This record gives sequence, C-alpha cells and structure tokens, in this order.
Amino acid sequence: MTATSPRTTGDEPGHDRGATLVELLVVLAILGLSATLGATGWLTWRNARALDDSAGRIVRLAGQARVEALRQGKAVTLSVNAAQGTLAIPALSKRLALPPDTQLLAETAAMGDAPSILFLPDGSSTGAMLTLSRPGHGMRRLRVSWADGSVRREP
Repeated sequence: MTATSPRTTGDEPGHDRGATLVELLVVLAILGLSATLGATGWLTWRNARALDDSAGRIVRLAGQARVEALRQGKAVTLSVNAAQGTLAIPALSKRLALPPDTQLLAETAAMGDAPSILFLPDGSSTGAMLTLSRPGHGMRRLRVSWADGSVRREP
C-alpha cells in the first residue's frame, strides 16, 4: 500500500489564496499608467478649452460693440492691444483681458495709432482677422466681417 498525500484545494484553514507580490506590482503599474494618461489628456483638454473660452469672450465683446453702434446710431470702436492681450470698448467702459499665456494677433484696417475695429451704425464694420494662440495648444481665428459686422470663428 502506498501512502498518498491528500490534495489541498486552498479552502482549508491555513491556505490563503492572496495576491502575489508580482500581481500587486502589475496592478499598481496599470493604475499609475492610467492616472498619468488621464491627467495628461485632461490638461490638454483644459488648455484647448481655455482657448475656446477666450475666443467666445471676444465674439461676445465684439457683438456688444456692434449692437451698441446699431442702438446709438453712431460708430463704436473696439480697441485691440495685442501686446497686452486686451480688447476694450471705451464707449461702454468694457475691457477684456486674455490669460497671460494667450497670444493675440490682430489684422485690422489702419486707423490711427492702435489697431481697432470700428462698428458702424448700419451694422457693418471695418473688418478684422483676430488670431488667438497658446504655446503647444493650437490657435483659433476669428473673422470680423466688414459687410455685416458679424464675428465668426474660422475652422
């Protein structure tokens, strides 16, 4: 008669079926990688969203200048200071400052010392092309139509 040892299934007391150190390290590595990729993607999305937000604020400010010109029946100026990253409607005492890392390039009709967009009482304007950019996050272009004074984001 040969002696055989009983097979253990791991369900008996004293036989824990815990995770091995290698399994724990693999899980931690996967969690770390997921967190890194998630944070990077979130930061990219947030920076792109900040650029879109700045473009939207400029569109609203230009719209206010256009509406004010129509309402008052006289020209309203939207001043652009690309060096300081600001836009203003002096007649309404409104000023918009862009985030410090946002660059603004303004292509406007030559009118005086500083670039500006003139919104006329008939709804038209002198027209302009505004370009917003952030290092490493692309750019947004806004076109101010001379024909109807509308402001549209270009693709």
